[in-house]
Amino acid sequence: MCLLQALYTLNWRYANSSTSNTYSMKLIVNGVTINAALPFPKTSGSAIFSNTVTAVNFAGGNNDIRLESIASNATADIDWIEITGNSPATGNCVAARPINAVITSSNTSGKNGLYPNPATREVTIGFYLPEADNVSISIINANGAIIDTPVSKMFNKGYHQLRYDVSGKAAGIYHVVINSKQQEKKILKLLVQ
Repeated sequence: MCLLQALYTLNWRYANSSTSNTYSMKLIVNGVTINAALPFPKTSGSAIFSNTVTAVNFAGGNNDIRLESIASNATADIDWIEITGNSPATGNCVAARPINAVITSSNTSGKNGLYPNPATREVTIGFYLPEADNVSISIINANGAIIDTPVSKMFNKGYHQLRYDVSGKAAGIYHVVINSKQQEKKILKLLVQ
């Protein structure tokens, strides 16, 4: 979801009638647990709906919202989600909609990636080159602006790692763009906490 940075209200319509179901779920926004036990109380039937409402501060730009069961048994069946706020507006999500790019966390060798992700102090940017190539790496914020270009140089064939300090970055979603002349652009989503 692509929004301006602000406080929004999330409203889920759901049914949760089975006695063997779990009656709460973990709410994760941009990879961060916002509520470890968001309640989805029991409803009186599978066609009887109720609502769960909570408020969340969203980062500007693209935001990922995820509900996750906190147990191995079933939980609520979500009918819809409504997101409201004080004059909600769409944010600039250029970074979330790249043209002619592949959003990926790995290639066929399984070696492109960000570790750890989410990151708090430092992230390692790993990438694989099947042959020597000129590589440029850019860090893009949620508004689509390039905030840093930590490297732009020739690399030999093989696997490479670059350590990048994120300790001074604001918490939120960033994109790490790996550009090379001979391969398709790679875009990796980075969550800074």
